[in-house]
Amino acid sequence: DLVLDPTLLLTIDDYDHLINDDNRLMEKRYLLYYCLDNSSEICTLTNNVSYSKGLIPYKICNNERHGNSEPIENVEIWLKAFRDADFIITDSFHACVFSLIFRKPFICICNKSRGESRFRIFIEEFGLKQNFVSKASEYVPTYNYMPKEETYNKLSELKMHSCKFLKNSLR
Repeated sequence: DLVLDPTLLLTIDDYDHLINDDNRLMEKRYLLYYCLDNSSEICTLTNNVSYSKGLIPYKICNNERHGNSEPIENVEIWLKAFRDADFIITDSFHACVFSLIFRKPFICICNKSRGESRFRIFIEEFGLKQNFVSKASEYVPTYNYMPKEETYNKLSELKMHSCKFLKNSLR
């Protein structure tokens, strides 16, 4: 039985309650990029998308500062960065998950060294093939990369199935 990643079992409201709105990351429209492994493809993709969408590229990272980026001191700030972004680029499975939770358009360059099978299952189960690219040249500026309503219907269905499975298994 397929059980969703635990982060997908909570709602957007559950995460919203954790976010402290006093901390402003960016006051302008921005493209958030969160990458576990920087690459020239990610940099090219970020530049292409930010230019075509008219967004300021903004990088968050775990514990260090690089150029126009903020070190993430806590999970609340990390969540806020995703919630408030206008577009997201990543190579992280969980960044894809939170893009979906916060209903954000996103592109992921699949990070094969960090659990390719998770990405494959995520793509197949949620019909997100268009959100995953292997290189920057696959970006199509006229496509909006927003997950479709069918994706959210499937998420609701799998969430109910997962919760039922977990409740029955924990008895």
